[in-house]
Amino acid sequence: MLTSWTSKIHNITDAGFQPAREPVVGGYVLVDSTPNWGGKNACNAEQSSCGGRLCEDPRGGMWTLWEGGSPTEVRENGYQLRIGPLVPGHHKWQVCPRSDAMDDEGERVMIGPDPCTQGDFDVLR
Repeated sequence: MLTSWTSKIHNITDAGFQPAREPVVGGYVLVDSTPNWGGKNACNAEQSSCGGRLCEDPRGGMWTLWEGGSPTEVRENGYQLRIGPLVPGHHKWQVCPRSDAMDDEGERVMIGPDPCTQGDFDVLR
């Protein structure tokens, strides 16, 4: 059972695509996600806890930017969200599994209650 779809900031860059310590106007934030099975186990090419079977949906997750006026781009087959160029203000994202979630073999996946995750950051002037 897919129990959660975790997400976190993977990297932050400035307007010149150089690494930055915090989100800045004109820069970018890249959020990465991982579906978790039976509690905390990832089941993909990077961390196989399913005996080699790829359980991740090849279409990725469903991303929403709840707050913030920056443009977004879904990347890496739906497993990453690039936010930017950044505008000032509070930004809040959410990622969820698709309601018709399936594994790499096209089989339907059971989804547990409340599998979505959210995160946020601020862009100062």
